[in-house]
Amino acid sequence: MSIAARKALNPDRLNTLTRALHGYVERGELPGILSLIWHQGEVRHTVLAGWRDIESSTPIDQETIFRIASMTKPVTSVAALILVEEGKLRLDDPVGRWLPELSEMKVIRLPGASVSDSRPATRSILVRDLLTHRAGFTLPYLSSSPLDHALRQFNDGFFPQGKSDDWIRRLGGLPLLFDPGSEWSYGFSMDVLGVLVERVLGRPFGSFLSDRLFQPLGMADTAFSVPRSKLGRLASLYERGAEDAAPYSLKLADGSVASRWGREPEFASGGAGLVSTAGDYLKFARMLMQRGKFGNHNILSAKSVELMTTNHITRRQMKNRYFGDTTQEGDAFGLGLDLVQDLAAQDRYSSFGAFYMGGAYGTYCYISPSDDLIIITMTQLVSAHRFVKTNQDSTTLTYQALDNES
Repeated sequence: MSIAARKALNPDRLNTLTRALHGYVERGELPGILSLIWHQGEVRHTVLAGWRDIESSTPIDQETIFRIASMTKPVTSVAALILVEEGKLRLDDPVGRWLPELSEMKVIRLPGASVSDSRPATRSILVRDLLTHRAGFTLPYLSSSPLDHALRQFNDGFFPQGKSDDWIRRLGGLPLLFDPGSEWSYGFSMDVLGVLVERVLGRPFGSFLSDRLFQPLGMADTAFSVPRSKLGRLASLYERGAEDAAPYSLKLADGSVASRWGREPEFASGGAGLVSTAGDYLKFARMLMQRGKFGNHNILSAKSVELMTTNHITRRQMKNRYFGDTTQEGDAFGLGLDLVQDLAAQDRYSSFGAFYMGGAYGTYCYISPSDDLIIITMTQLVSAHRFVKTNQDSTTLTYQALDNES
């Protein structure tokens, strides 16, 4: 009998989680929050607290649509691995074969140097470099360097602007932060990967995701935009006021009816562009938990999921990583997923071999095959990880409720 089969969630102890998440809303730290726990084949616990939209007093519910930001990245990784399984890509293929704009990259000599102070890269960018964030790309607004400033000219924060062909051309005209494969940095790798999928297939990235992932999985509310008929279900996005202490001030950053996600984007961001519901993303998570299979659909082979959830980076690369607050201390990185490797270094309860991904607006998905457990938490606050500890609370307070059955 497996360890997971001998565990059960204690309803009384789950009340601790419910109170903790409601507390974020009651203190004014979050507009609203949704949390669900899937365990041993069923959703065992759900928390709904606060508002989908504060101004109209619309409560958050299970039909609420969220901007999932970086939780898009594992979806893009799966799309690329589908092409690997079909023989259309190989992990060690140079991406310049399809993206000639990136075939002769340069590397900035020092992180704070002028973009013209660069040298040729020691090797080409490979498909696996994109999947593991080791291509050398970074994000704007992480520093005040000339490279950061240059990236701001055609990116709105972590969202690429313009058509994909023009964006790739401009990105290829700037130096990398480091030689491909040598370091790890959170950046535009997954956006490049989405463009790569488009070039290989000769079709829009979003339509491929719809045909090969969203429709087979029944993810009816997951896309790069929200149709007019569903805009009322889109949660409003808020940002914190300037003050650091209570009482908190939540300001509207992107509403529902007038949302930028209410229209088709020029660029389908493989790094941060999707919207989804907790129920939709649970289906995607269950597919990964079940090693690529969901119902009668084989989205990926078990070997691909094994590769996604295997560490691909060195200790030195994680120690020297750029934008390190996106990755938990003691973790490693697979193909588009953070991996739990060192339990003692965690700031939350977890299990070895679990994997997860969070988004900049407070969305989070944690998957532990050994516990037969999936935890999904959804809220909408800009840079939520800077202000709240919902991800840590949702995992720790779920595990404290996981009892051995007598």
